[in-house]
Amino acid sequence: MVYHGRMPVALVTPEGRPAAGYLVQVRSLPNKKRKFELLSDRLYAAPLDPKDLEKPDADLIFYHTMLSKNGMLFVTNGAQTDMQTLRSKSVRNFHDNFSGNQNDFSGRIPFSEAEAIMSDWGYEPDNMFTPRVALVRYPGCALFAIASKHENGGVGVISVGVTEASIGLPTYTESNGQAVSLSVENSGYLYENLVHIPVTGNTAEEIANQLYEFSDPKLIVASAGAVFRNGKWEIAFKNKFNSLEDYERFAAEVK
Repeated sequence: MVYHGRMPVALVTPEGRPAAGYLVQVRSLPNKKRKFELLSDRLYAAPLDPKDLEKPDADLIFYHTMLSKNGMLFVTNGAQTDMQTLRSKSVRNFHDNFSGNQNDFSGRIPFSEAEAIMSDWGYEPDNMFTPRVALVRYPGCALFAIASKHENGGVGVISVGVTEASIGLPTYTESNGQAVSLSVENSGYLYENLVHIPVTGNTAEEIANQLYEFSDPKLIVASAGAVFRNGKWEIAFKNKFNSLEDYERFAAEVK
């Protein structure tokens, strides 16, 4: 199965409700040591061991991945969700300056803002050049954005009108049978790399469970679903590990 890495997903439920999802696939055993926790208006990718927050690259592993704001849902794979400091550099959160008509592509949806913010963040400073990906899910439409390493530089940004099929933006793709970080030169290339996922759930719990089952059981760490209902986003999640003890039992079995 193809390794997708971290992937925000935009979809519409069979009942016609706006929805979104997020999944975390991890190959490295130490980096599997995390879980989702639901805080008031956001979903946190949290450490199973609080001491891991002291690691130099903690912001690449633990972050607020879903944030609900003014009827919009922001889904990202890192600190760009709502942390304003990048390696001592002041940057904008991905949700900054997003407003406008939430029900259509009126032109007020801030494509240029998404590109500018993701350009400021850039790709992640790891040895795989992992791209930063983001989704803003309006009740009526979706906007994906990515900041990736490319020989010509730049950030690919694309708007996607969501239909019944769910669509995800992965951080990794496959090349010659190997998993490689997704590299995007322009929006057209980004569109070609969106992943279609068979998700048919009507509730946040069903979406989270189906994204979990969609993934290779050796790779999945956590999944989340969100549905816009009665004017607000309902969020649910599924973790592979809910405690450090769960992780340690798994680690002992695979070593």
